[in-house]
Amino acid sequence: MGVNSHSKSLSKLSLWDSVMGLFSRRDKDGFDKKGYDREGYDKKGYDKNGYDREGYDKKGYDKDGFDKYGFSNKGIRRTHRNGTRFDERGFYFDGEHRNRTRFDDDGFDRDGFNKDGFDHGGIHKLTGTKLDERGFNKDGTHRNGTNVDERGFNKDGTHRNGTRFDEDGFNKDGFDQKALLQQEEDSKFYELCQERDEEQQEDENIKRMEEEEKFWKSMHEEELDMIKEEEEALERGDNECDCKEKYDES
Repeated sequence: MGVNSHSKSLSKLSLWDSVMGLFSRRDKDGFDKKGYDREGYDKKGYDKNGYDREGYDKKGYDKDGFDKYGFSNKGIRRTHRNGTRFDERGFYFDGEHRNRTRFDDDGFDRDGFNKDGFDHGGIHKLTGTKLDERGFNKDGTHRNGTNVDERGFNKDGTHRNGTRFDEDGFNKDGFDQKALLQQEEDSKFYELCQERDEEQQEDENIKRMEEEEKFWKSMHEEELDMIKEEEEALERGDNECDCKEKYDES
């Protein structure tokens, strides 16, 4: 009897666990039926209030209306938390420095990287190491211990022969010189065609405006003639004016 009671209790517990499991069941990626993981974020990384793990919404603003750089989303001037239009390093909300460039006076952008992608500590922003994608450090030394890579290009892309291309006609990124020249010519040709089309469109617009102006001027003159004829008819004492009939027929 005691065994049966114990078995029934176990059955009830198993049933309860099964029911609870239905409500807490998650898919293979760990998301529940509402689409949130155990930390409360959906597959795009936002919680039920629309904020990511760093506290920013899809537009990049926190609950107080400031972006990660500290600029407000209110108003045209987009002031900083400090109450001015620039952050502590002198950058405006769009990333331009007060010196009118994208870099501060030390050569670093608002994210702290120089033009080569290295931060103050010499870590590259793409690789996360002290070497960039081509194997150069912030000082321009390659992993092979020289100032050029295996193909003879330095950090800036100049070949040891003094040009931007090696003996086979390829640049540091492996693009063919002839292809690049052809691309440049195609780009110039496209720009010329675009300029020509814009000029042609502008001429057509001017011509259309002149025709419209001519039309309305003609209509205005015709209307003035009608008014004049009506006035003359009134002076003559005529009850009706032929000009009105002309206008209606036209």
